[in-house]
Amino acid sequence: MVSRAHEPAGGEPEAPSRSPRSNSAAGVGSSASPTELTPPDCLALIRESGTQAGLSERAASLVARSRRESTREAYNSRLAGYYSWCQSHGVDPRSAPLRDVADFLVSLFDKGLTISTIRGYRSAIAAVHTGFEDGSTISTAPSLSGLLRTFFLERPPSRRLLPSWSLPRVLEALARSPFEPLAEASLRDLTIKTVFLLAIASGQRRSALHALSTLQGHIRWERAGVRLILNPSYVAKNQTAASSPVEIFIQPLAAHSSIAEDKVWCPVRALKYYWARTKDRRSGDQLFVVTKEPFSAASKDTISKWIVAAIKAAGPEALSPGVAPRAHDTRGISASWALFAGVSVEEIQKAAYWRSPNSFISFYLRDVPAAVPSFSRAALLSAAKSR
Repeated sequence: MVSRAHEPAGGEPEAPSRSPRSNSAAGVGSSASPTELTPPDCLALIRESGTQAGLSERAASLVARSRRESTREAYNSRLAGYYSWCQSHGVDPRSAPLRDVADFLVSLFDKGLTISTIRGYRSAIAAVHTGFEDGSTISTAPSLSGLLRTFFLERPPSRRLLPSWSLPRVLEALARSPFEPLAEASLRDLTIKTVFLLAIASGQRRSALHALSTLQGHIRWERAGVRLILNPSYVAKNQTAASSPVEIFIQPLAAHSSIAEDKVWCPVRALKYYWARTKDRRSGDQLFVVTKEPFSAASKDTISKWIVAAIKAAGPEALSPGVAPRAHDTRGISASWALFAGVSVEEIQKAAYWRSPNSFISFYLRDVPAAVPSFSRAALLSAAKSR
């Protein structure tokens, strides 16, 4: 197994050793001296670029909001490193010459970042850069494209074939104290178990779990299971205007297993306990809340920490050596178990909200040994039976 290189989300990359250049070399359009640069706001920068291009304030604002919140957060993180680098080299980040942009990308490569991460930096810079004197842009400059091709050839992407943790071991841990019996579990342990089981049973991202809503009609306890409709403002990462809204339906494991012990892994059972325990504690309409007063809405990062806490509860023997567990792994691992249990790629694609089968096969399928309801059933039961 080849582990992935560490990829910091932001921060100042190492700079190549050359003398700082004066701001006059930054090109036309410098709007601030290097000592006055402030942390970038991607939304504001794109809106400003729109107005400078001749758009009205309203139109420029709407164009800026065309990027999803998660994309804007990633851009802000990467632009912070880019702006810091430009400041130390005496150039304006909005109009940095081709040489400086290329040197910045080289500094990222020398720091050990992967080609996909460097491409992410390039996209973030392209969103705010005004272009070069020859009429090319960050996205179209042949020199930058050639540079990225060299990065790819010298450091091709690696892929893990094994998951970073064992789903059967984690389920086994969640069947013991302090998670069971659920009626006696602390709110924190109940929350950790509920979030993890829903993540596995649904195959959804943490952003979807974060968008689970208690608005009227958004949690429906049906005879065959529970239907969860996400907050109306939520837009999935790969959702398009032609896509249907994200909806999660989960059947209880009791509908598919006559083994009494299997109920400890039932996400519907855990959700019922969680719903009853938190019903009078939340002040908003978000399903998951923090486990201490004043019980405010949980952030996406908190949801990730709960999932990782569930994984770590299984102990070091459940983890792959040298690989840190990630909350996002639940998406690929649950789908892989469902696939090997006989669920079709089409059903997995629908349940986990992948745009195409290739997304699942190329990026999420793991070499795990050994319709929506069948997805959650297979992901949990097949892993439980392999203990």
